[in-house]
Amino acid sequence: MQKTLFFDLYFTLIVPAVIPGRNEWDYLGITQPEWNAFAETEERCALADSGAIETPRSLTEEIARWGNLSLSDEDLDELTRRRIERFRATLMDVNPTILQTLKILKDAGYKMCLVSNADVVDTLYWDESPLAQLMDEAVFSHRVRICKPEEGIYRAGADARRTRRERVHRGRRFG
Repeated sequence: MQKTLFFDLYFTLIVPAVIPGRNEWDYLGITQPEWNAFAETEERCALADSGAIETPRSLTEEIARWGNLSLSDEDLDELTRRRIERFRATLMDVNPTILQTLKILKDAGYKMCLVSNADVVDTLYWDESPLAQLMDEAVFSHRVRICKPEEGIYRAGADARRTRRERVHRGRRFG
């Protein structure tokens, strides 16, 4: 019987990068830990990760709104560019030990499925990530319009693998 392993993306397989220069929290005038707490709120998930926000620029405008910021179009464009750059770095610079472990599991015959709360920017460079080559399926909340911990996102992963056999989830659960 072939088993499918389910993984979360953030803080399980990758950690969001901090790039030189200004990051989202710098524009909002808060600390990185405050940003991390904000990024995990149900409100943010309900909008960004659920697919209600469909473009990187729209997401940037929501970030500015959440921070009660009045940013110029130029600043909004720059924040969008920086956020995209940060998440590209996040998806490209994967810890080699993580990649090696996933390869061992895949070579052992496990099917690999990623199930993650993610917004449009989080996934722009997914196909170029070394992680994408190791996953048989990837289910992102903004694409299926269902956030964890809703059962439907896990069902989408199971349906994508066309298996309801033995499943194991690795990573954070919300709720």
